[in-house]
Amino acid sequence: MISQSLNFANAGSKCFRSRHSRSIAPFALSPFPRRPPSSFCPSNQADANSWNVGSSFGITGALGGFHIPRRTSARALLSVEEIDKYRRRQVTEAERRRAALLAGEPLRDTHGRLLRPLSASSINKTITTLAAILERAVEYEIIPRNPARGRRRKLVEGQVKRTFLDRADHIVALLDAAAALDAVALVRHGQRRALLATLAFAGLRIGELLDLRWRDADLARGTIRVRQAKTDAGDRTVNLVPVLRDELLSYRARLGDVDRSAFVFPSSTGGRQSESNVRSRVLAKAVERANVRLEDAGEEPLPTLTPHSLRRTFASLLVAIGEAPTYAMAQLGHTKAEFTLSVYASEMARRDGEPARLKALVNGEDWELSGTNGAAVGSRADARSGA
Repeated sequence: MISQSLNFANAGSKCFRSRHSRSIAPFALSPFPRRPPSSFCPSNQADANSWNVGSSFGITGALGGFHIPRRTSARALLSVEEIDKYRRRQVTEAERRRAALLAGEPLRDTHGRLLRPLSASSINKTITTLAAILERAVEYEIIPRNPARGRRRKLVEGQVKRTFLDRADHIVALLDAAAALDAVALVRHGQRRALLATLAFAGLRIGELLDLRWRDADLARGTIRVRQAKTDAGDRTVNLVPVLRDELLSYRARLGDVDRSAFVFPSSTGGRQSESNVRSRVLAKAVERANVRLEDAGEEPLPTLTPHSLRRTFASLLVAIGEAPTYAMAQLGHTKAEFTLSVYASEMARRDGEPARLKALVNGEDWELSGTNGAAVGSRADARSGA
C-alpha cells in the first residue's frame, strides 16, 4: 500500500481540464506509485510534485472552498459524504449570490467580475466532471471506487424556462432603453442599441457577436459572415432583415472611418469586448431601464434576459415573417431541428395579432401597437430615433 497524503494540485496544469474544473477540489495523492503515461502532461516543476493525482488528472481550483488538512486520509476525503457536502455547499453559495442579486447588491470577485449563481444543471456538470476525473484514479487503483458516481450525487433539475422576446413593443422598449444608455455614455455612443439589435435581429451567439469585424459585415449586400463558430453549421452567412440593416448603417455612419479589421463592437480601447461586460453593463442595464418605462406606462415588464434570450428572439422573428424552419436553422447555425420546430409550433399557434406586428417591425414598416388603454405606443420612427 502506497503512502498517501493530500496536497493541492498545481493550478497551472493544463491537461484533462474542462470548463468546470475550477469548481472541483484538488484531490492529490502523492507520491504516485509509478509515472503515468507521458500524455498525462506535466514535464517540469519536478514533474508536478512527483506526479500527484491532482495534477496528473488536471484537477484544479477548489471544491467549494474545502480546507483540507495536509495529512487527511484519501478514504476520508474521497467519500460519498464529502461529495454530498460539496453539492450542498454549492447550493448554499448559489442561494447567497441569488439573494444578493435580488437585493440589488450583486457579489463580485477580487477582479470586480460579477459572481453569478450556479444553476442546478451547472452544479451537476461539475460533479460529472469530477466523476470522470476520479474514474481515472479508480483505473490506476489509487482509490477503490468512484464516490462521485450515481444519480443521488446530483441535484434534481427542474424544467428551465427559456426566455425570449415575442412582442414587438418589448423589443422596441429594450432598444429604446439601450439608446437612452448611449445618450448618457461617455464612450461608444450608439453601440449599445446596435449591439442589442444585432443579437435580437441576427441571432448571433454572444461570442460570435464580439468576434465580428467590419470585414465580415457587408451592409451593401445585407449580410453578416459568421466565422470561428462552435460548429461547422455555425460558420454561416446571416441575411440582415431590413430593420437591422438600417440600424447598422446608422451605427457605421456615426463611427466615421474605421479599419475593416476593427471589431464591430469593440471595447473602449478598440480590443475585443468581454462577454461579462455585455451581460452586466449593456443588457442588464437596458432591461432595468426598459422595465421602469414599461411600469410607468402600466405595461408588462420584460422577462429576465440573457444574450442567448435574444438569439431565441431571432428564431421567433423568423417564424413571424414566414420563413421556413430549414431556413431558420441555417440562419441560427443549428444542426438539430428540435428547438427551431418547437419555436415554430408555438409561434404559428398564436392568434393575438403579434406575428403581424413583429413582421412589420422586422421589415421596417410603419406599425402600431395598442396598449390596454387602446393608445398607440410605438412606431418605426420611434424605434429608429430612440424616442
